Amino acid sequence: MRLILIFIFLISNLSVSFSKMKFFVNPIYFDSLNEREYKSNYELQYNEWLNSEYGVNKTNYKTKLDRDTNLAKGAYTYGLIISAMNPIKAKRWMDSVVVYSQRANYKRGKISALNGYGFIYANLGDIVSSNYYFKKAIEFGESEKNNPKSNIIDKLGWTYIYYGNMLINIGDSAKAFKQYDKSREIFYSVRKDPEGVGYALLKKSIQFTNNSDFIKANLYLDSAYQVFEYEVPKDLDFRNRHERGIAEVYLFKSGILKRNKEYQKAIELLDSSIHLIKLYHVRNIIIQAMLEKASIEIIMNNTKNTLKDIDYCIDLAIEAKMKKELASSYKTKSEYFKSIGNHSEAYDYLMAYMKLKESILNDDKIKSIAKTESDVENELKILSANNEKNKKEAQLQKEQNQKIILVFIVVFVVLLLLGSIYIVLRLRKLNQDLKSSEEKIFELNMKQSKYYAVISHDIRSPLNTITYTLDKINNDDNISDIEKKNIINELSISTESLKEEVEKLFQIAKENTTKSEISNVNIENEIYKVINLYQNIITTKGLIIKLNLEENEITVDRIYLDTILRNIINNAVKYSPINSEIHINSIKNEISLSNKIDSEALLNQKGHGFGMKTCMELAKEHNHEITISEDNGMYEVSLRIG
Repeated sequence: MRLILIFIFLISNLSVSFSKMKFFVNPIYFDSLNEREYKSNYELQYNEWLNSEYGVNKTNYKTKLDRDTNLAKGAYTYGLIISAMNPIKAKRWMDSVVVYSQRANYKRGKISALNGYGFIYANLGDIVSSNYYFKKAIEFGESEKNNPKSNIIDKLGWTYIYYGNMLINIGDSAKAFKQYDKSREIFYSVRKDPEGVGYALLKKSIQFTNNSDFIKANLYLDSAYQVFEYEVPKDLDFRNRHERGIAEVYLFKSGILKRNKEYQKAIELLDSSIHLIKLYHVRNIIIQAMLEKASIEIIMNNTKNTLKDIDYCIDLAIEAKMKKELASSYKTKSEYFKSIGNHSEAYDYLMAYMKLKESILNDDKIKSIAKTESDVENELKILSANNEKNKKEAQLQKEQNQKIILVFIVVFVVLLLLGSIYIVLRLRKLNQDLKSSEEKIFELNMKQSKYYAVISHDIRSPLNTITYTLDKINNDDNISDIEKKNIINELSISTESLKEEVEKLFQIAKENTTKSEISNVNIENEIYKVINLYQNIITTKGLIIKLNLEENEITVDRIYLDTILRNIINNAVKYSPINSEIHINSIKNEISLSNKIDSEALLNQKGHGFGMKTCMELAKEHNHEITISEDNGMYEVSLRIG
């Protein structure tokens, strides 16, 4: 009876112990169980979402845009869930995200889909495509980050983290840390995504760890832990992100403890990390944590469960087609067999590790590989691989130099062509300028010719007056003193007018131009001045000048105005019948003159109309207008100034 009770006690204790430790004793059982729960749980969630979108609750959305936006969110969520287990199927769901996002103009959906493609191709081992999609996501995010309607600034921060992770996996740490720094700047600027802040701190700690600055690395890890534990909401979504973040903090903190030879503390943290991260089936982190634990157990000669853990990592890496993780597993297994004295198995797995590393190098999926502590033959293989790489780089450099030379030649030819085009265009412009100058000179000469013609015509008037007066003196012997005095006065006025016209000619010849001299002119004074020039003829012909003048000033070229007025008044005096009237009116900027015409006098005059025609052209050039009209035998000439 006592033996039976002892047996029952032992069995109960063993069952309790097994229930508490099954996640660590048998990792393969744990993963298969967890994967079943993982798939069934989220497929159930997806089915509920699918029914909600396409089934009963389809009409709950106010607009089609709302429905397409939620379809994009759901497709991305489910695609991300299955991306590690079925990347091909996940890619089809990301294609759906693109379609729904385009329909709804949902910017967050577009950048999420680009990131999703990056994850999927990374899981498929296609680093080139993964790199392409992460870069496209960054390009799109940067173009939209300042657009409040897009609301993708936090998504851009995560994209920099994802891209940095991918670069870390291919060995480009320097470039990866630049991406982490950009993500940290973004998350600190918006402060609306605590998980992003936590991961930015976590990734910064890796940089300090690589630089052996473990004090700063620890500080950043502690800060990241505080964010994940106290700021990231619990049960935020299907990933329960705060636990996953803590798991990664434990993983990186264990590395620092390992370097400080605090092995037991490192294993405790790794156990916690493995327990948390397996809940979310993140394979590369699971393998990394379990291999780190195995390497510490080998150092401590505590290898009871080490081989099972390593084999589990190998199976997981093969299933997920992760070459880098598989290579690390082979290397750790070689170290395990070496630690227990089985050198044959250690050699076989070390060779398998080297072949896999060589395959990775030939596929150009990493940029450098670490040296191993193998024999000289393995070192020679590495040197040979590096030599081949150097040859490729030399060939690439040669091709780049050829391209640079070609670009230089093309640029030189283009510059030569552009220079020739510039010279041709410049010569054409100079030719056009020369032609324009010739036209201006011709126009100026024509203008001067017209002006000379008008002045020549005007010179005749005072000359005719002088000739007429001299003939009168010569033919009349009975001239009184008073008449002589008047005649002398008329000669003086005519001579002064003639002198003025000659002065104009000298001025034009001196300046070689007909440049205007604009000034304020009193129209009433100008009209009186011109009438005085022809007073002798007016008196002789018995003409009556009736004036209706408004005293005002206008801004005009006085020389041209005087020339035009003299021609108009001279024609009126010359062609009016004896003892007739000449009416001159001036209102504001318009001057009008009306009189009858002596047809016989008009026919006997040579060169009739030349002065008036030229005056009309001069008036038009100075924005004036001369009009001539006839009504019941009365002719009216109007001059509108300006």
